[in-house]
Amino acid sequence: MQALYHFQGSPNSTKEALLSIDEAQGIAPEELRLLQNINGGKVVFNMFGDVYQHIENTKGIDSWNEFSDIVDYDLYEMKENYR
Repeated sequence: MQALYHFQGSPNSTKEALLSIDEAQGIAPEELRLLQNINGGKVVFNMFGDVYQHIENTKGIDSWNEFSDIVDYDLYEMKENYR
């Protein structure tokens, strides 16, 4: 994917400025790094998820710290379920 973007450019000829990812605990750090790289490192991520819902032995993360060397972020934790 990164090679295609490098040689052919992004499909809509503009890079993304904001990406929102739901169930972000299912995203592997390599995927997040790829999304950041193909957008020139100038993309804001809004990521939502619950690392306690990550399924063992599948791709994804068990701790938000696994993204800390890829992006800078503020972490907000809900203290109450609003469903």
